[in-house]
Order: sequence, then C-alpha cells, then structure tokens
Amino acid sequence: MIDMLRFGILLAALPIVGALVFVANSKPAKDTLWPTSRFTELDRQRSILRGLEFIYASASTPKHFEDNGDNLLWRFYSLSAAAKDPQLKRRAWEMGQERAHAWRKMYPHVPANADAGVIGGLAFGSLSATMLDVPDEVLKAELVKAAHNFKAEDYLNFDPAKEPPPSDVPRTCKKCKSSNPRGTKVCRKCGETLLMNSPYDVLSEALIAAYTTDRYGVWLGGSYEDVAQWIPQMRPYPKPGDKNFRNSPDASYAVTYIVYTLNNYKLYKLRPEWLPQEYAYLKANLEANIAKKDTETLGEFMDTLRSFGVDENDQGMRNGVEFLLAHQNPDGSWGKMEQSDSYVRYRTTWTAMNGIMQYEWRDEGVIFPEALRHIQASEQQ
Repeated sequence: MIDMLRFGILLAALPIVGALVFVANSKPAKDTLWPTSRFTELDRQRSILRGLEFIYASASTPKHFEDNGDNLLWRFYSLSAAAKDPQLKRRAWEMGQERAHAWRKMYPHVPANADAGVIGGLAFGSLSATMLDVPDEVLKAELVKAAHNFKAEDYLNFDPAKEPPPSDVPRTCKKCKSSNPRGTKVCRKCGETLLMNSPYDVLSEALIAAYTTDRYGVWLGGSYEDVAQWIPQMRPYPKPGDKNFRNSPDASYAVTYIVYTLNNYKLYKLRPEWLPQEYAYLKANLEANIAKKDTETLGEFMDTLRSFGVDENDQGMRNGVEFLLAHQNPDGSWGKMEQSDSYVRYRTTWTAMNGIMQYEWRDEGVIFPEALRHIQASEQQ
C-alpha cells in the first residue's frame, strides 16, 4: 500500500519536475546581455514586466489614480509606443486602454470652477487617453474653450513669448502646502520663508505644457517654439551636485525633458550634433548617478542617451544596466520602498524600466523641426 502511494506521488510530481527541467534548459547558456554581464536577456525582460505590473497596481489604486491618472496614462502609452519587446508593448497597451476608459468616466466634462492647473491636467490626460485610442471630442471642445480663460502666466508662471524662464517662482510652501504668486518670498498664509523654483524647473514644466499644446490643440500658455527659444540661454548646464548651484538637479531634468519632447518621447533617434551640449552633459554625468544611487535620474540619462545612439557597447551604459537590474525591489519597483509618495515610486520605476529596455525607433528626426532649427540658429549666433 505504501509503495503504491509513493508511486502515485512520483507520477504526480513528474510534470512538475519536467517543467523545472524545461525552464532550466530553455535559458540559453550564451543569453547574457554581454560576455561579462551577470544578467541575461530573460532577466531584463522579466525585470521590466515586473516593473510594469507595479505601475499598473499603483494605477489601479483609486487614490493614486485620482491624484496622478493623467500622468499614469502617458506612462502606459509611451511604453506601448516605444518598446521593442512585443510582449511589453501589448501589456502596456492593454493596461493603458483599461485605465483610459476608467479616466474618461471620471472626467466626462470640464468642471465649472476649473483653474489653469485643472485645465492643464485634463488636457494632458485627454491627450494620453486619445493616444491610447480612447478619444472624447466633447471634453476636448470644452477644454479648448475653457483654456482661453487664463493667461500664459497662469499655466507656466511666465509668458514664454516675452521672457525666459524666471527665477522668482516660489515652490509650494513646505509648511502649509499653499501656493503663492510669483515674486512672493514669505508664504501669505502661514508666514514661512519660501524656496524658489530654479529656472530649469520652470523650463521643464513649460516644455511639457507646450508639447501638450501643440500635440493636442489645447492652448496651455504657449507653443513649443515659444518655450524652446530659451533653451540656448539656459546653457551651459551646471553639473549634478554642483555646490555652487543649489538647484543643479533641476538642470538634469531640464536636459532630459528637452530630449523627450523633441524626440516625441523616445520614438525618434537624434544626432548628437543636433543637441551637442545636451548630449555632452548626459554622457559626462551618466555614471555620477550610479555613484549617488540616484535610480530615477540614472534611468532618464540612460534612455535619453539611447536616443542619441549610445547602446550597451558603451561601458557607462553597461554599468547602468547592471546597477538597475541589481537594485530592483522585491515588489517590482525601483527606488526607496519606504517612500510614501506614490508619484515618486511609480515614476522612479518607470525611468528605471526605460533605462534598461530596448526601443523600436521609428526614424531619425524630431517632432518639432522648426523649434530645433531655432535652437541651433541661436547657438550659432
């Protein structure tokens, strides 16, 4: 009786053993990313998909989606549009479409009391949903009409047709979380001394709004050319961690946003000679982010450098890939797990995924060629 029982257990276990043997043998011995790498292409693929599942879990959390739904939709769209891996493209598209339908139900109309911030968020979210093939022409028409109730300064904190990004835009009060008008040095609500946004931070936000303006047709303070004309004036960029420039991290984001908005969020390859200072900045400071363990900025530097043709034949890029694959969290995210801000957590995860993934480049070029010509002309003067 005991022998028969053992025989039955052995038979039941055979499919499992067979499956384990298959998995072990299905991983090619020479599937490493490069000869000296600790990781394989399968490791890369699984890592990215785990990150995607983490972002989707965040997007499926009602509070997180209410706070950041417009931004999350763009993450799914950009992954589905730019990724080379067909499985990743398909999963990101499916997740994005499901969330886009949910977002449309949440925002069928422009609220009667919508301010410029709400208009901007709705426009970006609606652009994202439209790119995910979930359009809403009624909401778009309402946004086009409502957008003109505000000035450029209401959207961007400055008018890019008249002046460069300013240095007197206060940050949200760290004590009471209030917003204050431009030029305010002490919070009008609680009296706390205010910190100022750097011009690089103002530029980054303006580039996204201008990109949305030109891509979606809802005016949010200025065209892309209006904003991009000031890029040459922001050069040279301070090095990350420059002690003489408190807001040097903002310059890093400005550089990557210049690349993102010109290459249509990783759809087009760029030539280094088109943006020589931005390319040189990214190349020179890539590995500094590894030393600082700055996962978010590292991912952005890596994926923007990929658009310039820098691949894993480059030692800095190899070091970045190895670092990111070795530092993924058990839940699929990257960054500090104790971080309470859901935006920071999913954004860090998204940038890390972008840093290690392969892209399906459509062509060489930019989405705003006239803006690039003006940038280059200004640089030559």
